[in-house]
Amino acid sequence: MAEIIFLIILYTSIIISAEHCVPRSFGDDSNVCVCNATYCDSVILQLPHDGQFRIYESSKSGQRLQSRLDHFDTMKENGIKLYLQLEKKYQTIHGFGGAFTDSAGMNIESLSDSTQEKLLQSYFSEGGSRYNLGRVPVGGTDFSTRPYTLDDTPEDISLKKFSLTKEDTDYKIPFMKRALEMNNELNFIAASWTAPAWMKTNNNYTGFLGFLKKQYYQTYAEYLVKFLEIYKSRGLKIWAISTGNEPANAFVPELVKFNDMGWTPNTVTPWVINNLGPTINNSTSNETIILALDDQRFDLPWYIQAMYEYSNEIDKYIAGIATHWYMDNYFSIDLYDRTHSAFPNKFLLMTEACTGSASWDIPKVRLGSWQRGERYITSIIDVKLKFFNFIFK
Repeated sequence: MAEIIFLIILYTSIIISAEHCVPRSFGDDSNVCVCNATYCDSVILQLPHDGQFRIYESSKSGQRLQSRLDHFDTMKENGIKLYLQLEKKYQTIHGFGGAFTDSAGMNIESLSDSTQEKLLQSYFSEGGSRYNLGRVPVGGTDFSTRPYTLDDTPEDISLKKFSLTKEDTDYKIPFMKRALEMNNELNFIAASWTAPAWMKTNNNYTGFLGFLKKQYYQTYAEYLVKFLEIYKSRGLKIWAISTGNEPANAFVPELVKFNDMGWTPNTVTPWVINNLGPTINNSTSNETIILALDDQRFDLPWYIQAMYEYSNEIDKYIAGIATHWYMDNYFSIDLYDRTHSAFPNKFLLMTEACTGSASWDIPKVRLGSWQRGERYITSIIDVKLKFFNFIFK
Protein backbone atom coordinates (compact mmCIF):
# COMPACT_ATOMS: atom_id res chain seq x y z
CA MET A 1 0.00 0.00 0.00
CA ALA A 2 1.18 3.54 -0.71
CA GLU A 3 2.81 5.38 2.16
CA ILE A 4 0.28 8.19 1.88
CA ILE A 5 -3.40 7.94 2.74
CA PHE A 6 -5.83 10.52 1.37
CA LEU A 7 -9.29 11.21 2.74
CA ILE A 8 -11.50 13.31 0.50
CA ILE A 9 -14.83 14.66 1.75
CA LEU A 10 -17.11 16.46 -0.71
CA TYR A 11 -20.01 18.82 0.01
CA THR A 12 -20.31 17.82 3.65
CA SER A 13 -18.89 18.70 7.04
CA ILE A 14 -15.11 18.54 6.83
CA ILE A 15 -12.25 18.44 9.30
CA ILE A 16 -9.60 21.13 9.44
CA SER A 17 -6.58 20.80 11.68
CA ALA A 18 -6.77 23.20 14.60
CA GLU A 19 -3.79 21.99 16.63
CA HIS A 20 -1.11 20.20 14.63
CA CYS A 21 0.39 16.84 15.52
CA VAL A 22 3.51 16.94 17.68
CA PRO A 23 5.37 13.81 16.50
CA ARG A 24 7.20 11.37 18.72
CA SER A 25 8.98 8.17 17.72
CA PHE A 26 8.95 4.92 19.70
CA GLY A 27 11.23 3.15 17.22
CA ASP A 28 8.55 1.74 14.94
CA ASP A 29 8.06 2.56 11.25
CA SER A 30 6.24 5.85 11.91
CA ASN A 31 5.47 8.40 14.61
CA VAL A 32 2.66 8.98 17.09
CA CYS A 33 1.07 12.32 17.94
CA VAL A 34 1.81 13.46 21.49
CA CYS A 35 -1.21 13.79 23.77
CA ASN A 36 -0.52 14.79 27.36
CA ALA A 37 -1.80 17.00 30.15
CA THR A 38 -1.05 20.22 28.29
CA TYR A 39 -1.39 19.44 24.58
CA CYS A 40 -3.29 17.20 22.17
CA ASP A 41 -3.69 17.74 18.44
CA SER A 42 -7.26 18.54 17.47
CA VAL A 43 -9.56 19.27 14.53
CA ILE A 44 -12.52 21.57 13.90
CA LEU A 45 -15.55 21.41 11.62
CA GLN A 46 -16.06 23.66 8.62
CA LEU A 47 -18.32 23.51 5.59
CA PRO A 48 -16.66 23.77 2.16
CA HIS A 49 -17.86 26.29 -0.38
CA ASP A 50 -19.64 25.17 -3.53
CA GLY A 51 -17.24 23.75 -6.07
CA GLN A 52 -14.55 23.04 -3.48
CA PHE A 53 -13.24 19.95 -1.76
CA ARG A 54 -10.62 19.27 0.86
CA ILE A 55 -8.00 16.53 0.90
CA TYR A 56 -6.75 15.17 4.22
CA GLU A 57 -3.36 13.56 4.10
CA SER A 58 -1.58 11.26 6.55
CA SER A 59 1.73 9.69 5.66
CA LYS A 60 4.28 7.26 6.96
CA SER A 61 6.77 10.11 7.11
CA GLY A 62 4.67 11.91 9.70
CA GLN A 63 1.80 13.88 8.19
CA ARG A 64 -1.39 13.56 10.22
CA LEU A 65 -4.66 14.81 8.70
CA GLN A 66 -2.91 17.72 7.03
CA SER A 67 -5.52 19.42 4.90
CA ARG A 68 -5.38 21.00 1.47
CA LEU A 69 -8.23 22.92 -0.10
CA ASP A 70 -8.84 22.56 -3.84
CA HIS A 71 -11.62 23.11 -6.33
CA PHE A 72 -13.36 21.20 -9.10
CA ASP A 73 -12.27 21.99 -12.63
CA THR A 74 -14.71 22.30 -15.49
CA MET A 75 -15.10 18.83 -16.96
CA LYS A 76 -13.23 18.24 -20.17
CA GLU A 77 -15.42 17.17 -23.05
CA ASN A 78 -13.58 13.88 -23.45
CA GLY A 79 -12.89 13.35 -19.76
CA ILE A 80 -13.91 10.41 -17.60
CA LYS A 81 -17.48 10.70 -16.36
CA LEU A 82 -18.68 9.35 -13.03
CA TYR A 83 -22.39 8.84 -12.46
CA LEU A 84 -23.79 8.69 -8.92
CA GLN A 85 -26.67 6.26 -8.44
CA LEU A 86 -28.43 8.27 -5.77
CA GLU A 87 -31.51 6.09 -5.92
CA LYS A 88 -29.52 2.98 -4.91
CA LYS A 89 -29.29 2.89 -1.12
CA TYR A 90 -27.89 0.31 1.29
CA GLN A 91 -28.04 1.21 4.97
CA THR A 92 -27.70 4.13 7.34
CA ILE A 93 -24.16 4.70 8.57
CA HIS A 94 -24.55 4.52 12.34
CA GLY A 95 -20.96 5.59 12.95
CA PHE A 96 -17.57 4.71 14.38
CA GLY A 97 -16.44 4.02 17.91
CA GLY A 98 -14.42 2.17 20.52
CA ALA A 99 -14.88 -0.11 23.52
CA PHE A 100 -15.18 0.74 27.22
CA THR A 101 -13.38 -2.37 28.46
CA ASP A 102 -11.89 -2.92 31.91
CA SER A 103 -8.36 -2.52 30.56
CA ALA A 104 -9.24 0.70 28.73
CA GLY A 105 -10.67 2.16 31.94
CA MET A 106 -7.71 1.02 34.04
CA ASN A 107 -5.25 2.66 31.66
CA ILE A 108 -7.22 5.89 31.44
CA GLU A 109 -7.67 5.98 35.22
CA SER A 110 -3.89 5.74 35.68
CA LEU A 111 -3.43 9.12 33.96
CA SER A 112 -3.67 12.53 35.58
CA ASP A 113 -7.08 14.22 35.48
CA SER A 114 -5.99 16.73 32.84
CA THR A 115 -4.45 14.02 30.66
CA GLN A 116 -7.62 11.94 30.96
CA GLU A 117 -9.63 14.91 29.75
CA LYS A 118 -7.34 15.52 26.77
CA LEU A 119 -7.40 11.83 25.83
CA LEU A 120 -11.19 11.53 26.01
CA GLN A 121 -11.59 14.75 24.04
CA SER A 122 -9.35 13.36 21.31
CA TYR A 123 -11.80 10.47 20.86
CA PHE A 124 -15.25 11.91 21.57
CA SER A 125 -15.31 15.71 21.34
CA GLU A 126 -16.00 17.91 18.33
CA GLY A 127 -12.30 18.73 18.27
CA GLY A 128 -11.40 15.05 18.12
CA SER A 129 -12.52 11.94 16.27
CA ARG A 130 -16.14 12.39 17.44
CA TYR A 131 -16.72 8.70 18.13
CA ASN A 132 -20.46 8.10 18.37
CA LEU A 133 -20.52 4.38 19.20
CA GLY A 134 -19.26 2.80 22.42
CA ARG A 135 -19.26 -0.92 23.17
CA VAL A 136 -19.55 -1.91 26.82
CA PRO A 137 -19.14 -5.47 28.14
CA VAL A 138 -21.62 -7.03 30.56
CA GLY A 139 -19.20 -8.46 33.12
CA GLY A 140 -15.68 -9.65 32.35
CA THR A 141 -13.92 -10.16 29.02
CA ASP A 142 -10.54 -11.14 27.61
CA PHE A 143 -9.58 -7.52 28.44
CA SER A 144 -10.20 -8.08 32.17
CA THR A 145 -7.76 -8.96 34.93
CA ARG A 146 -10.05 -11.67 36.30
CA PRO A 147 -13.04 -13.81 35.25
CA TYR A 148 -16.31 -12.50 36.69
CA THR A 149 -19.97 -11.77 36.00
CA LEU A 150 -22.50 -9.54 37.76
CA ASP A 151 -23.98 -12.38 39.81
CA ASP A 152 -21.50 -15.05 40.85
CA THR A 153 -23.63 -16.40 43.71
CA PRO A 154 -24.52 -20.01 42.79
CA GLU A 155 -28.20 -20.79 42.16
CA ASP A 156 -29.28 -17.18 42.71
CA ILE A 157 -32.29 -17.68 40.44
CA SER A 158 -34.04 -14.55 41.75
CA LEU A 159 -30.86 -12.53 41.02
CA LYS A 160 -30.97 -10.95 44.48
CA LYS A 161 -27.17 -10.84 44.54
CA PHE A 162 -26.90 -9.15 41.14
CA SER A 163 -24.72 -6.06 41.49
CA LEU A 164 -22.26 -3.90 39.65
CA THR A 165 -18.57 -4.55 40.25
CA LYS A 166 -15.57 -2.31 40.83
CA GLU A 167 -14.88 -2.61 37.12
CA ASP A 168 -18.29 -1.05 36.38
CA THR A 169 -18.19 1.71 38.97
CA ASP A 170 -14.51 2.65 38.59
CA TYR A 171 -13.46 1.80 35.03
CA LYS A 172 -16.54 1.81 32.79
CA ILE A 173 -19.34 4.07 34.02
CA PRO A 174 -17.23 7.17 34.87
CA PHE A 175 -15.58 7.29 31.45
CA MET A 176 -18.79 6.46 29.60
CA LYS A 177 -20.43 9.43 31.34
CA ARG A 178 -17.57 11.77 30.51
CA ALA A 179 -17.60 10.63 26.89
CA LEU A 180 -21.37 11.18 26.73
CA GLU A 181 -20.92 14.72 28.06
CA MET A 182 -18.52 15.39 25.19
CA ASN A 183 -20.81 13.87 22.57
CA ASN A 184 -24.50 13.58 23.42
CA GLU A 185 -25.06 11.57 20.23
CA LEU A 186 -22.96 8.70 21.61
CA ASN A 187 -24.78 5.34 21.44
CA PHE A 188 -23.78 2.44 23.68
CA ILE A 189 -23.79 -1.20 22.57
CA ALA A 190 -23.73 -3.91 25.26
CA ALA A 191 -22.43 -7.45 24.88
CA SER A 192 -22.07 -10.26 27.39
CA TRP A 193 -19.17 -12.66 27.03
CA THR A 194 -20.81 -15.25 29.28
CA ALA A 195 -23.64 -15.97 31.67
CA PRO A 196 -22.66 -16.67 35.29
CA ALA A 197 -20.83 -20.00 35.54
CA TRP A 198 -23.62 -21.59 37.60
CA MET A 199 -26.03 -21.11 34.68
CA LYS A 200 -23.80 -23.02 32.26
CA THR A 201 -23.36 -26.66 31.28
CA ASN A 202 -19.63 -26.63 32.04
CA ASN A 203 -19.97 -24.61 35.28
CA ASN A 204 -17.14 -22.38 34.11
CA TYR A 205 -16.61 -18.83 32.92
CA THR A 206 -14.75 -19.99 29.83
CA GLY A 207 -16.37 -21.02 26.62
CA PHE A 208 -15.24 -24.52 25.55
CA LEU A 209 -18.39 -26.67 25.50
CA GLY A 210 -20.03 -24.17 27.82
CA PHE A 211 -23.67 -23.46 26.97
CA LEU A 212 -26.57 -21.89 28.82
CA LYS A 213 -28.71 -24.47 30.61
CA LYS A 214 -32.31 -24.38 29.38
CA GLN A 215 -33.71 -23.97 32.88
CA TYR A 216 -31.86 -20.63 33.06
CA TYR A 217 -32.99 -19.18 29.72
CA GLN A 218 -35.38 -16.75 31.41
CA THR A 219 -33.05 -16.05 34.34
CA TYR A 220 -30.28 -15.04 31.96
CA ALA A 221 -32.63 -12.78 29.99
CA GLU A 222 -33.59 -11.08 33.27
CA TYR A 223 -29.89 -10.82 34.17
CA LEU A 224 -29.18 -8.90 30.97
CA VAL A 225 -32.19 -6.63 31.41
CA LYS A 226 -31.05 -5.86 34.96
CA PHE A 227 -27.79 -4.65 33.42
CA LEU A 228 -29.67 -2.45 30.95
CA GLU A 229 -31.85 -0.95 33.66
CA ILE A 230 -29.13 -0.28 36.21
CA TYR A 231 -26.95 1.42 33.59
CA LYS A 232 -29.97 3.44 32.48
CA SER A 233 -30.51 4.50 36.10
CA ARG A 234 -26.93 5.84 36.02
CA GLY A 235 -27.77 7.99 33.00
CA LEU A 236 -26.38 5.54 30.44
CA LYS A 237 -29.07 4.33 28.08
CA ILE A 238 -28.01 1.27 26.08
CA TRP A 239 -28.92 1.62 22.41
CA ALA A 240 -28.29 -2.03 21.47
CA ILE A 241 -27.36 -5.37 23.02
CA SER A 242 -26.03 -8.39 21.18
CA THR A 243 -27.06 -12.00 21.69
CA GLY A 244 -23.56 -12.73 23.02
CA ASN A 245 -19.91 -12.23 22.15
CA GLU A 246 -18.31 -14.81 19.82
CA PRO A 247 -20.52 -17.85 20.43
CA ALA A 248 -18.36 -19.98 18.10
CA ASN A 249 -15.53 -19.92 20.66
CA ALA A 250 -17.35 -22.65 22.59
CA PHE A 251 -16.20 -25.07 19.90
CA VAL A 252 -12.52 -24.04 19.94
CA PRO A 253 -10.52 -25.76 22.74
CA GLU A 254 -7.66 -23.25 22.49
CA LEU A 255 -9.90 -20.32 23.46
CA VAL A 256 -10.49 -21.27 27.08
CA LYS A 257 -8.59 -18.51 28.85
CA PHE A 258 -11.35 -15.92 29.03
CA ASN A 259 -15.08 -15.48 29.50
CA ASP A 260 -17.16 -16.97 26.72
CA MET A 261 -20.37 -18.91 26.14
CA GLY A 262 -21.57 -20.88 23.14
CA TRP A 263 -24.74 -20.55 21.13
CA THR A 264 -25.97 -22.32 18.01
CA PRO A 265 -28.72 -20.95 15.74
CA ASN A 266 -31.09 -23.59 17.14
CA THR A 267 -30.52 -22.50 20.74
CA VAL A 268 -30.11 -18.73 20.48
CA THR A 269 -33.22 -18.30 18.30
CA PRO A 270 -35.81 -19.69 20.76
CA TRP A 271 -34.03 -17.91 23.62
CA VAL A 272 -34.41 -14.56 21.84
CA ILE A 273 -38.02 -15.24 20.78
CA ASN A 274 -39.25 -16.62 24.10
CA ASN A 275 -37.02 -14.91 26.63
CA LEU A 276 -34.68 -12.05 25.75
CA GLY A 277 -36.94 -10.26 23.26
CA PRO A 278 -40.13 -10.26 25.37
CA THR A 279 -38.21 -9.46 28.57
CA ILE A 280 -36.63 -6.37 26.98
CA ASN A 281 -39.97 -5.33 25.47
CA ASN A 282 -41.67 -5.53 28.86
CA SER A 283 -38.95 -3.56 30.66
CA THR A 284 -38.17 0.13 31.02
CA SER A 285 -35.36 -0.47 28.50
CA ASN A 286 -37.77 -1.48 25.74
CA GLU A 287 -36.11 0.88 23.24
CA THR A 288 -32.92 -1.20 23.31
CA ILE A 289 -32.52 -3.15 20.06
CA ILE A 290 -31.03 -6.64 19.66
CA LEU A 291 -28.07 -7.53 17.42
CA ALA A 292 -27.58 -11.13 16.27
CA LEU A 293 -24.34 -13.14 15.90
CA ASP A 294 -21.53 -10.86 17.21
CA ASP A 295 -18.91 -13.17 15.70
CA GLN A 296 -16.62 -13.65 12.69
CA ARG A 297 -17.32 -13.17 9.00
CA PHE A 298 -17.22 -16.94 8.37
CA ASP A 299 -20.61 -17.25 10.10
CA LEU A 300 -22.28 -15.22 7.34
CA PRO A 301 -24.85 -15.64 6.01
CA TRP A 302 -25.51 -19.24 7.08
CA TYR A 303 -25.86 -18.50 10.82
CA ILE A 304 -28.57 -15.89 10.27
CA GLN A 305 -30.26 -18.08 7.66
CA ALA A 306 -30.35 -20.94 10.17
CA MET A 307 -31.98 -18.66 12.74
CA TYR A 308 -34.74 -17.81 10.28
CA GLU A 309 -35.11 -21.45 9.28
CA TYR A 310 -35.73 -22.26 12.93
CA SER A 311 -38.42 -19.59 13.14
CA ASN A 312 -39.30 -16.53 11.06
CA GLU A 313 -40.56 -14.98 14.28
CA ILE A 314 -36.95 -14.01 14.98
CA ASP A 315 -37.38 -11.23 12.41
CA LYS A 316 -39.39 -9.04 14.78
CA TYR A 317 -36.77 -9.21 17.52
CA ILE A 318 -33.41 -8.60 15.81
CA ALA A 319 -32.62 -5.21 14.28
CA GLY A 320 -29.10 -5.84 13.04
CA ILE A 321 -26.22 -8.26 12.60
CA ALA A 322 -22.94 -7.75 14.47
CA THR A 323 -19.62 -9.09 13.16
CA HIS A 324 -15.91 -9.13 14.08
CA TRP A 325 -12.85 -8.76 11.87
CA TYR A 326 -10.30 -11.33 13.09
CA MET A 327 -10.77 -13.84 10.27
CA ASP A 328 -11.39 -11.33 7.49
CA ASN A 329 -8.15 -12.19 5.68
CA TYR A 330 -9.37 -15.74 5.14
CA PHE A 331 -13.00 -15.22 4.11
CA SER A 332 -14.38 -13.19 1.22
CA ILE A 333 -15.95 -9.82 1.86
CA ASP A 334 -18.66 -10.93 -0.58
CA LEU A 335 -20.23 -12.75 2.37
CA TYR A 336 -21.51 -9.33 3.44
CA ASP A 337 -23.16 -8.83 0.05
CA ARG A 338 -24.87 -12.18 0.35
CA THR A 339 -26.02 -11.35 3.87
CA HIS A 340 -27.38 -7.94 2.91
CA SER A 341 -29.16 -9.41 -0.10
CA ALA A 342 -30.80 -12.06 2.07
CA PHE A 343 -31.66 -9.70 4.95
CA PRO A 344 -31.84 -6.16 3.52
CA ASN A 345 -33.81 -4.82 6.50
CA LYS A 346 -31.09 -5.83 9.01
CA PHE A 347 -28.17 -3.43 9.26
CA LEU A 348 -24.60 -4.71 9.53
CA LEU A 349 -22.35 -3.48 12.31
CA MET A 350 -18.73 -4.47 12.93
CA THR A 351 -18.53 -4.47 16.72
CA GLU A 352 -14.95 -5.57 17.37
CA ALA A 353 -11.55 -5.03 15.77
CA CYS A 354 -8.06 -4.75 17.18
CA THR A 355 -4.57 -5.38 15.91
CA GLY A 356 -1.99 -7.26 17.96
CA SER A 357 -4.43 -10.01 18.94
CA ALA A 358 -2.77 -12.91 17.09
CA SER A 359 -0.26 -15.11 18.92
CA TRP A 360 2.48 -14.08 16.47
CA ASP A 361 1.85 -10.35 17.00
CA ILE A 362 4.85 -9.43 19.12
CA PRO A 363 4.91 -6.93 20.73
CA LYS A 364 1.18 -6.66 21.32
CA VAL A 365 1.30 -2.87 21.42
CA ARG A 366 3.32 -1.07 18.73
CA LEU A 367 3.23 2.69 19.15
CA GLY A 368 3.62 4.38 15.78
CA SER A 369 3.10 1.26 13.65
CA TRP A 370 2.15 2.45 10.15
CA GLN A 371 1.65 -1.19 9.13
CA ARG A 372 -1.11 -1.65 11.72
CA GLY A 373 -2.61 1.67 10.74
CA GLU A 374 -2.77 0.47 7.15
CA ARG A 375 -4.59 -2.66 8.25
CA TYR A 376 -7.22 -0.58 10.03
CA ILE A 377 -7.79 1.85 7.17
CA THR A 378 -7.93 -0.82 4.44
CA SER A 379 -10.43 -2.79 6.53
CA ILE A 380 -12.52 0.34 7.11
CA ILE A 381 -12.51 1.15 3.39
CA ASP A 382 -13.46 -2.42 2.50
CA VAL A 383 -16.34 -2.63 4.92
CA LYS A 384 -17.59 0.91 4.26
CA LEU A 385 -17.87 -0.07 0.60
CA LYS A 386 -20.11 -2.84 1.93
CA PHE A 387 -22.33 -0.37 3.83
CA PHE A 388 -20.79 -0.97 7.25
CA ASN A 389 -20.17 0.64 10.64
CA PHE A 390 -17.03 0.09 12.70
CA ILE A 391 -16.00 -0.23 16.36
CA PHE A 392 -12.40 -0.58 17.56
CA LYS A 393 -11.71 -2.67 20.65
